[in-house]
Amino acid sequence: MVMSAKWLIFLVLPACLLPPAVDEVATPVNQPPRIDPVTLSPSPAMGPIFMSIDCNAYRFYATITDPDPDDTIYWRVFLDYHRDRRRLFTEVKSLAPDPGQTNEGRSLLFTVYPNDERFKDGDLTYTEPHTVELLVADRGFFDGPEPQARTVDPDGLIASFVWPVQLGTTADPGCVVGTP
Repeated sequence: MVMSAKWLIFLVLPACLLPPAVDEVATPVNQPPRIDPVTLSPSPAMGPIFMSIDCNAYRFYATITDPDPDDTIYWRVFLDYHRDRRRLFTEVKSLAPDPGQTNEGRSLLFTVYPNDERFKDGDLTYTEPHTVELLVADRGFFDGPEPQARTVDPDGLIASFVWPVQLGTTADPGCVVGTP
């Protein structure tokens, strides 16, 4: 069967009339802040952190990155969150966005006092492990339902890092001299 040129053009033309496929542009979504594990100090690679109660304070450091450059970073530090009955009183700090920043990260420095009341657990103070937790969020915290002091706006995202800590009385060269 021979097809005429008229039918051949008719069959080809509809394919030429369709517009080319268009790639859909993804709607930007909020991304979580990130705690850079390489920048953590004291380094978690060394295992549990020893803190002498004869020392006044220890400094902790972290770098936070956020793919959303306009986000303010809110952060809290919890000591023994699982034992702390006053979690809602944990201070909230923030880091405003820096328009000139090119995603190098924002630095956090905080001090932990080994004699803080939140570490006290009767006879278990020196035998049980303790925790220092850095919790960062890209939205403000609100003190709503459980988990207490960790709740953020439904569109907010969090990141967390926990250092295991052992308290003792041995001298420690990592001690920060000064008064708490």
